[in-house]
Amino acid sequence: MALGRIASIEDVEVVDALGRAAARVGDEQTRRFAVMALAEIGRRDPDPAAHPEQQRALQQRFVRELQHARPITGVPWGAIALGVWARNPRVDKALLAEAQGKLTDELTNLSNPSHRAATAVALGLADAKESRGQLLDLFEDEKNQVLKSYVAIGLGLMDARDAAEPLRAAMAAKGLDPTLRLQVARALGLLGDRQAVAALVENLKQADTLGETSATAQSLGLIGDREAVDPLLAILGDVRQPALRRGFAAVGLGLLAEKGELPWNTPFTIGANYRAKTPALAEIFDIL
Repeated sequence: MALGRIASIEDVEVVDALGRAAARVGDEQTRRFAVMALAEIGRRDPDPAAHPEQQRALQQRFVRELQHARPITGVPWGAIALGVWARNPRVDKALLAEAQGKLTDELTNLSNPSHRAATAVALGLADAKESRGQLLDLFEDEKNQVLKSYVAIGLGLMDARDAAEPLRAAMAAKGLDPTLRLQVARALGLLGDRQAVAALVENLKQADTLGETSATAQSLGLIGDREAVDPLLAILGDVRQPALRRGFAAVGLGLLAEKGELPWNTPFTIGANYRAKTPALAEIFDIL
């Protein structure tokens, strides 16, 4: 992971070592992290035109991982690696289009919901706008709420503005799974949509469970603007409201006042080994 963040595509020994690790190391986690390190190196290449063979080799490696991973648990890593690699704005357009096409094909071919979820996110990372109709149909038709939530993220990442209305409609639905509500809010935040704020405020006024209250407060913090401040202050100051609801109104206000474009804990989570979390890191990763 560290090599992926500091090495360049011209560091031949590093790229070769990561390639060997991705192919041969017995520990599966190490293999997957090596694949992601290679994707990061490809993404940061400032001049892909000067390294056409290396870039094609990386793309082909990620496609193989996506289509033929052994064990099959490597498929989502191949998808995400391909999406990360495709974030390089200078990558060869034909190579990029080929990668986008492979991801679009696998979204249809795959049956495992987790693998399809990773592919949906990868399509968003790769800005595969030609697949937005397919993703939108999947969002509207899919019953698996976890998969549906990541399809929403994919739509947000590719700035699919025509998805805003169905995303808002889904978020306003009563009894929506809290995780799906939060992911839909993230997608709307990526789209820069603010029209769901009023519905979220009303939902917070009625939310009873910890999951729904927390997800709604976070959603307001992610996509809200100054129009959400007064309603949240009203909930916070109303002593007749349950303490949980008032507390999360304060959380929503804090998230709205976030100074940066990304959450405050982002620097701690980038490049983190999520399998080796200490209790302190667990608090940082999970706190609102």
